[in-house]
Amino acid sequence: MSIKVKRTRTFISGLDGFLQGGLVKGSTTLIVGSPGCGKTVFCLQYIVRGAQNGQPGVYVSLEEPPDQLRFEAQTLNLGLEAQFGKTIEIVDAATLRLGLSPQGRFALSSERFTLEGLIEAIQQARDSVGATRIVIDPVTPLLTLETSTEKGVGSVAEEVVARLGGFLQRSGMTCLMTAREEEARLGYITQGIIGLEQREVPGREIVELKRYLTVRKMRGTQCPEKILQFRITGNGIVLTE
Repeated sequence: MSIKVKRTRTFISGLDGFLQGGLVKGSTTLIVGSPGCGKTVFCLQYIVRGAQNGQPGVYVSLEEPPDQLRFEAQTLNLGLEAQFGKTIEIVDAATLRLGLSPQGRFALSSERFTLEGLIEAIQQARDSVGATRIVIDPVTPLLTLETSTEKGVGSVAEEVVARLGGFLQRSGMTCLMTAREEEARLGYITQGIIGLEQREVPGREIVELKRYLTVRKMRGTQCPEKILQFRITGNGIVLTE
């Protein structure tokens, strides 16, 4: 007897069918790739399109201030502004690290810039909108956050990763985390890994820049072993093959 797996759609055009309907509900997927390959666009599309279809979300930003995220979403015609504060909340963990004034009611302050403080902010943002999906973009800075351990307060990367993974699993939210290609090893705490890359491809007259997506790991999902090409359009990411 086959088990019916509940799915969460990514709303990436062409990808959900490839993934048998989407990501496994409640799972965590690592999106890895070099700068500029489309990781943040992927995550913005996931959060905003989800909210527009009755699935509120939380976007945890650790590198880009909220106003920058909102600008990027606007250039992609995603409609983040209409959802912001209603069905989407942004946890600002970026501006403090950049030496700027934190933005929004769920921003991390210097007093709670720890893993525990971040988890508390995520819980508050989740409860505010009833979030069922979440993005952590990128996960890398979390590896240096302080956390309480049996030995006191320290920045033990393994402890941070384990506690974050446990929290996400208990939360029931379907999560995307981004990381650089060299940090794909963090996929050991996730149920899925999707790789994004861009390549220079010689054309007849010019060198073209093309983008590719690979599903490297996706537990509970049978999908073909293929390299998929995609484009970033005025409406987000679209798979072209």
